[in-house]
Amino acid sequence: MAKANIMVVEDAMIVSMDIQRRLKGLGYEVPATAVSGEEAIEKAGKSHPDLVLMDICLKGKMDGVQAAEQIRKRFNIPIVFLTAMSDDETLRRATLTEPFGYLLKPFDERDLRTTIEIALYKHQAEAKMKGESEQRAALLEVARILAQPWSFQEKCKTVLQALVRIAEADLATLRVPDANGQVMRLAAWSGTAKWERPETVPANKSLSGKAFQTKQPVVANDYAAHANADASAVTQGLKSVVSLPIKAGNNMLGVVSVASKEPSHFTPWSVRVLTAIADGLGGL
Repeated sequence: MAKANIMVVEDAMIVSMDIQRRLKGLGYEVPATAVSGEEAIEKAGKSHPDLVLMDICLKGKMDGVQAAEQIRKRFNIPIVFLTAMSDDETLRRATLTEPFGYLLKPFDERDLRTTIEIALYKHQAEAKMKGESEQRAALLEVARILAQPWSFQEKCKTVLQALVRIAEADLATLRVPDANGQVMRLAAWSGTAKWERPETVPANKSLSGKAFQTKQPVVANDYAAHANADASAVTQGLKSVVSLPIKAGNNMLGVVSVASKEPSHFTPWSVRVLTAIADGLGGL
């Protein structure tokens, strides 16, 4: 079983190196480290660790509590705070971010390992329950839409609106292949702002085309760097895109894509929820 990836956020270099040494000695991987709150948010979005060890008292404009709040909100990564003596107000603020544990400096390897393993277990259990609950709610919503006496276009539009809301995204599109399968044609869309949407995109040079051809979800959390990124979408500020195939039995019908202006927006559990909705679209 693969060991967890633990990110260390500590502005005292000697302390950070000691924590990294201990983590590696316990069998964990350390994919990234940071010395400031701003750097912690950036690296958490890029490396997606399983857990962040966050020093509460960081130097600079953003302390560990503020950084933890952003990391939990944007990436749903569990936080364990590292703390020495902190004032009551700081501890109160830290508690409001719903951390998965605290480690009081100095700590030993046994405390380090126990706190990490408990935090990982709690987070996995919560994520599973949340994902299952949101998936059920999403499927019920799609079922209600499909049961309405609406036209195909109206149902598509309403489902795409639900996708934008559920994913907290900015744009959702439905594309279907042309007769020869060379291009993906825009069938419907929904978004929170006006977007330039090409009527067709090449099947072999687009994210939706790749999802259609592979019959598998395609996630691009760094959309601009993806080989199949659409230049016009990148110009308009879309930074994360997930494309999901729509199937009816063994037949491929099309692809629904959901996009966000936030980088690293789509987590594994959110992709599972969106996939369940895309599967429901096969009933249209």
